Formats: sequence, C-alpha cells, structure tokens
Amino acid sequence: MNHFVGIDVGSQGVRIVVIDEIGKIVSSAERKWAIINLGNNEHEQDPNHWWKCICDCLQELSNESSLSRVLRISVVATSGTLILLDSNLEPLHPALMWNDKRAVIEAKEANEVFLKEGPNLGLEIRPTFTLAKAMWMKRNKAEIWNQTKYVVSAGDWLISKLTGQSPKTDFSNALKTGADLTTISWPETLSLLGIDEEVLPPIVAPGTALGTVSNAASLQTHLPKTCVVLAGVTDAMGAQIAAGVVETGQWVTTIGTGLSIKGNTAKRLQDFSSGLYSHRAWNGQWSVSATSHCGGDSINQRFPDIDIEEYSATAKEIGQSSILVLPLATKGEYFPFSNPTAIGFEKGDPKNLFDVFLGYLEGIAFIERLAMETIQEFAKVSGPQISMGGGASNPFWLQIRAETLGRPTVRPFETSSALGAAIVALAGDPTAISATAKMVSKYHPAFVPDEKMIKQRNSRYQEFLAELVRLDYWHPKVDILAPL
Repeated sequence: MNHFVGIDVGSQGVRIVVIDEIGKIVSSAERKWAIINLGNNEHEQDPNHWWKCICDCLQELSNESSLSRVLRISVVATSGTLILLDSNLEPLHPALMWNDKRAVIEAKEANEVFLKEGPNLGLEIRPTFTLAKAMWMKRNKAEIWNQTKYVVSAGDWLISKLTGQSPKTDFSNALKTGADLTTISWPETLSLLGIDEEVLPPIVAPGTALGTVSNAASLQTHLPKTCVVLAGVTDAMGAQIAAGVVETGQWVTTIGTGLSIKGNTAKRLQDFSSGLYSHRAWNGQWSVSATSHCGGDSINQRFPDIDIEEYSATAKEIGQSSILVLPLATKGEYFPFSNPTAIGFEKGDPKNLFDVFLGYLEGIAFIERLAMETIQEFAKVSGPQISMGGGASNPFWLQIRAETLGRPTVRPFETSSALGAAIVALAGDPTAISATAKMVSKYHPAFVPDEKMIKQRNSRYQEFLAELVRLDYWHPKVDILAPL
C-alpha cells in the first residue's frame, strides 16, 4: 500500500505524519523548539533549523519503516512568515515570523498605495504580512536585500528544499505577499512599493504537483526520488482541511501560539474593518481566515513549565474564574478587534494561580466567541465548532468553549495541520482535496454545553465585553451582543 506524507512547520516545532491510501495514520514524528522573542515586536527563527528538524523526523520514521512506499508529500507552514533567498535558494537572514510586527510604517504605506492605485485586494495589509516585512527588509537591511533572488513564505522555501527547484507559492500563502487572488497574479502596484515581480514566485493552486524529491533532498530525508512534491497551504488552512471543514457553514478554530479561525464561503468577503480576509480555496470557493494573538502563547508566557493536566483539574473544581483576562501575548491585536496598542490584562482579585489559569482559559474562549459573532455578521455558521491545535487536547477547555459559544465543540482524532498536508498529498490533485478530507476526517464525541452553564458563561462574557469597551479596544454593534 502506498504512503503519503504531510509536514507541518509551526512556531514551536515540526510535526510529520504518514498516512496510507484510506487516510489512516501509520506513523508520526515531531520535534519542538523554544520561541525566542527579540523584543520590540520582533520574532525571528532560523529556517535551516526547521529543515534539520524535518530531516531528523524523517530519519526517525525511516528507522521505524522504510519510506520507499511514499508516493507524494506536501507541506504546510505559518502564514505571513518571510524568508529572503539567494540564487542558491538559501536563506540570507533569519525568517521574520508570522507574528513579527516591526513593519508598521510599511503596512500603512502599502494600504495607502493599494487604495489609490488598486486593485482591491479585499483585505487590510498588516505589519504581520509578508509584503510589509519584505518592504521593511529592503529599507532596513539593504545589504541583504541586494543579494535577494526570491521573496518567499516558509512553506514555499521548504518545498523548494525538497525539489531543488526555484520556488513557487500557492493561493493561500500568496495572499499576504500582496497577490490579487481574483486574477491569480502579482499586481503591478507591488513595484510601486519596491517589490518587483521578478523576486516573487509563480502562483499555483494548492495540491499542484511541483516536481519530485531531488537527489540531495533524498539523501537528507530518506524519501524516494520518485516521491512527488505537491504545493501546500498555510498551517491554518491545513488545519481546516484536516478537520474536514470543506463546506460552507462549517468553522474550525485552531489554538496554537495564536488563535486562528477558518471556514469556506461561496463568495469572497471584503471588509477591512472586520479583520476577516479571504483566501482563494483549493476548490474554487473562498476560505475565510481570521487570526488573533490571544492564544496558547499567552498561557506559555504566564505559566511556564506547568503541568497543564494538574492545573486544568484544579481549575475545573473552581468552575469559574474570579478574574477577567484578555490573554494577549504581544502588544496589539487585529482580530476580533483592531487596536495596535492593545495590551493584555488580568482584572480582579484571584484566589490563587489555578484561578488565574482558569481566567486565561476563559479569556481565550471569550475571544473565540467574539470572533464567531463577528463572522456571523458576514457568513453562515452552523453545526459544532471544530477544534484543532494544542488547545483541542484539553477536555475541560473544550467544555468551557462549548458553554461560552452556546454550541457543541468537537475534536478530530488527529488535531495537527500535518494531517491536512498529508490529505493534500493523498488527494494528488486540487479538485480531489475536499472529497479526500471528508473521507479521512474522524471525530471524538462532541462536548455539549449545559443550558445553566451557557447562562453563567454569557454573564461573564458580557462583563468581558464591557471591559473591552471601557478600554476603548472594541465597540459593539447592536446585533452581535446576543448569544450564538
């Protein structure tokens, strides 16, 4: 039986899964690394370390069972991460990560130029976008920029490492570099911002075959040279595919370093103020994305080296936290509210650290609900909220989130974006991804909210919203304050 490999490179590590022809996971491996914050909203990582960890994982898997049966492979990685490559396809500088916000001035300029010159990209360019970071590098690291042959995202480079060929990018990764996804092209406006098309890779559909594993990569990874490498997607879209969220009305939340929500719509959503933006999906529809900086990183920073299971068990006995928490790990937020100067808060008098921990779990659940209420203004929401990422591994937290949303939450058996990449590989063609995802995705029993707890969580949620209003972080629209 043939095998198919999916690779997910995130902020905190790499995970690789191998599946068979019916989508069953036959093996997996992962490596973790520490997140280093350089301060001043700067976040960088060494891409070569990612590649080493990928090779180490594949070595581990090949020791367990030969990889000779691997027919196809694909990669997902963080959206908005910037890598500048030289003519040998090697990184010239550490990667500017998805949550790096140094390019504030450049993002503002890009929005002004696109507003004046067009085309309408259907979103607001932010400091975290690949385009803004590329502009920053050109202005502040001229010696690096002058050697730059290609401007790529994390996944683009990793796929080039596998094929040994010049990079290509997919619809989902091209979005944050300024692509016009209506025409699937690089707009001429980019040249006015100093980014010439010659440094940008061609744009292809997710799941497009891009070549086979090169001789050099085969030696490093133990993958066969006959293995076909397919264009991937962003990590959030990988989670969406892995969760089987391929029809309109379905939505998936991924809680990792941040909090990301995705779902499909028939039409493109275009609303700068909402914080929502639309990727071109693999199936010709649109995949709506929204990312908050209120996620797992806030818990990691506040509670380093704790036993999550122990803290969750004790927090469960407390029931509801004494404090209100905005779990914002960095300065500034763009969804579900936009405020570049916002900072996290802990309001109230906690009984102990377990009480504070519970406040963080509730705070992220509040952000998820506010996000879904914002989405519900523009798109259909139906069925349970599917949960992926590290946040899906905590049953108590899933129950809190169900009670906060007022709808069931459900967790797939496999909660990593790596499975999404493996599904892309198994599909073998962009048109087969949706059907393949439906076949592969399996779920645990749903967490169903109790009506009494829905009311309690809602009361606390309204207090949370009131605090956001008081701080001038967010202001309500009359029609979104009702429970979902």
